[in-house]
Amino acid sequence: MADLKKIYKQLKRYDNEDRTDYDEKQGKLEVFGDYISASAVQNGQVTEIYVNYEEDDYTLMEDGEHDIFSIMAGILDGSMTAWISEENDKLLQLKRSGKVRIRRKVTGGSAAAMLTGVILLLLCVVMIAVFSAAAAKGGPTALFAVISGISLIGGIILIRQSIRMSEMTFDEYTFTRVDRIPENDTIKRIFQAVCEKTRTDAIEIKLDLERIPTMFSSKIGGVPYWDLSKPYPTDGNGGKMVMLAQFNLAELPENNKLPNKGMLQFFIAPDQSYGRYFDGSNDGHKVVYHSNIDESLTEEQVWKLGISTSLENECFPVSGEFAVDFEVIRVYMTPEDVRINEVIKDASNRMGIYSETYNAIDLFSEEQMGLLKDSGICHGMFGYPCFIQWDPRGETEAKKYDVLLFQLGSEWKNTDSEIYPGRKIMWGDAGVCQFFINQYALSKLDFSDVLYNWEC
Repeated sequence: MADLKKIYKQLKRYDNEDRTDYDEKQGKLEVFGDYISASAVQNGQVTEIYVNYEEDDYTLMEDGEHDIFSIMAGILDGSMTAWISEENDKLLQLKRSGKVRIRRKVTGGSAAAMLTGVILLLLCVVMIAVFSAAAAKGGPTALFAVISGISLIGGIILIRQSIRMSEMTFDEYTFTRVDRIPENDTIKRIFQAVCEKTRTDAIEIKLDLERIPTMFSSKIGGVPYWDLSKPYPTDGNGGKMVMLAQFNLAELPENNKLPNKGMLQFFIAPDQSYGRYFDGSNDGHKVVYHSNIDESLTEEQVWKLGISTSLENECFPVSGEFAVDFEVIRVYMTPEDVRINEVIKDASNRMGIYSETYNAIDLFSEEQMGLLKDSGICHGMFGYPCFIQWDPRGETEAKKYDVLLFQLGSEWKNTDSEIYPGRKIMWGDAGVCQFFINQYALSKLDFSDVLYNWEC
């Protein structure tokens, strides 16, 4: 027996237009749309499906309606018809066993058309009578003939259309079986398989508010180390970028992605967009790797390059400079990662579960989603990203960026630190930024093509 209350809660997660209703006393679940509605009773069976009839097309779903109905089709313990409108009048029938009775509502009503047609035919009869009387007396007949003809033709068309629409009120169709969402025990096994598949180590970064960093140490913001033999990073307008973070690789925990020496730095343009340009330009950020560190360099020499830093730049997400500590932690793929659906589908397929009627991530409960989400990190390297809005790698050309090189979130809560009492890092309205790189490019230490994203 279907738990309609649980199904209702699941549907409401995707129902942004308030199209789902559950009556607990009657044990009835209903979903409404512009062209289709469905209701289910406590045993999980769909009792009625209404489809509006519009002219000769069966346009059942507008944009956005498909998801809510296909999800209902997948969740219901029983069977249901889910419809997709393709090219306005071509239907793809999804998943139904046996026969279902479809009631088509006639927009405008066939009774009104029938009544209008009858009135026009009666008018035609009256006009013929008047026409005959006028002809017998030698009066004008042309006008009466025209009105009679129009009334006759109109009445026949309306009555014929009314009969045709009445005949199409009921039909029966046979469909294939619905793909149902698996039972809870199966979902738990899928969840465990996803965790096993995506489990990996990440380097979590924590701000150390009691220690003042040097130019040669790992830190967020501040005066960067710089090899004076290299040109300093500039944006598309020639303005010098500001260092967002730098990591002395000798200070990182042991890992299989980066060497154990050198300095890795992240720069962005100090403008209102924080160097993220929506025209596809990569002129607003740069990642630089120094294979060797010259510890004879002084801050005075770096300042003479005419640089700007987070210490004095107000149009920058970092306020000040912060020493950092590192810790290796175990993480799992977060729900926002663009690859999560394919991972879940792969785990489901290995258990013999195949379905296209719902998003794979929709299988998991709020608790399971929370476990994946909580495994993410605010600041860190590698592992999986956390997004406020969506994963920018969903675009085809961006899928190659398969490694999270660096993520920096927002941190603003007041602390007892005398050095940094207030705001520290703020991306817009408590957002987050990421730098992604291709795994092969990373293995070659080629940081010339890095995807930079921040959102709030």
